[in-house]
Parts: sequence; C-alpha cells; structure tokens
Amino acid sequence: ATLLAREVIQNSADAAVERQRTSDGAAPPFEMHFRFATLGGAERMRLVKHLNLAGHAERFAAGEQSAREKADHEKFRRGIGLPNFDWMSAITEDAPMRVLRIDERGTTGMYGNFRKGESRMYMALVTLGITLKADGSGGSYGYGKAGLIAASAMRVIVAYSRFAPRDDD
Repeated sequence: ATLLAREVIQNSADAAVERQRTSDGAAPPFEMHFRFATLGGAERMRLVKHLNLAGHAERFAAGEQSAREKADHEKFRRGIGLPNFDWMSAITEDAPMRVLRIDERGTTGMYGNFRKGESRMYMALVTLGITLKADGSGGSYGYGKAGLIAASAMRVIVAYSRFAPRDDD
C-alpha cells in the first residue's frame, strides 16, 4: 500500500507540475482521490463481463504454477497484509467484489503514442525503470505498478487517461 500510494501520488504530482508549467497558469488545481467500493449484483456482473474476468481466470488456471510458486505467492500476500483467497471462484459466485478507483485532476494525463512505446501510460504500465522526467521530479516510471499488482488479488489493473491532443500522439 505504501509503494502504491507513494508512486501514484508522486507520478501524478509531477504531471500536475508539468501541466501548470506548460499551461500559463490555466490548469485546474491538482486533485487526487482514492475510492474503495464494493460492487454487487448487476454492477458487479457488468464489470466481470466488460473486463472478461472469467477469461482471465481461465487463462490463469490453464497456466502451470508449481506448489512452491503458490506457497511463495501466499507467503508474499500474508507478508503485506493481504488476504489469500480464491479469486477465480469469486468471479463466478455472487459474492461482492472490492475495487479501488484512483482519480486525478489537473495533470497532463498519460499522453503519447502507446503503439510506439512512447506514451506515459505505456511507460507506467508496461516498462520498468525508464527515466524521462525533468530534473527535480520523482523517480523512474513503472514502479507504481508493483504496488498495484501486489495489491490486486486478480492481478487486473484498468487504466484510463484523458489528455489534450499533441503533435506527437
């Protein structure tokens, strides 16, 4: 949780500073909200369907995972205070689903060409350790996803970004 919060807040704050610097003071103030929700019923089923979580569970179940890998995973989750539960059966059961939503405002967004590996979203979610930030800003891109992945029982992250059009997109 500490890694997740530190990395997400630092990256968003850096993007807010960049937006303020490049917008001649016309940018909205920086805001960030962390919201936990419990989804049930039709809302939960819509999320399962739209994200194809059943397909994700099938691919996960089809993969080879040794007893040692399973034990290491369970030990890791206990070590960081996360419950160890069978998330694959939770997809098909009618049990409520806990989700975390992180919203930010007043930043640059995760602009850039994703297909060429140049977007901020690509750097944050696919790469690890790339540093293209200006002096005085935070660390390398990609470490925040470690907190997201560790905290997600399903290892599922949904990212959405909105940003102003740019010539290099």
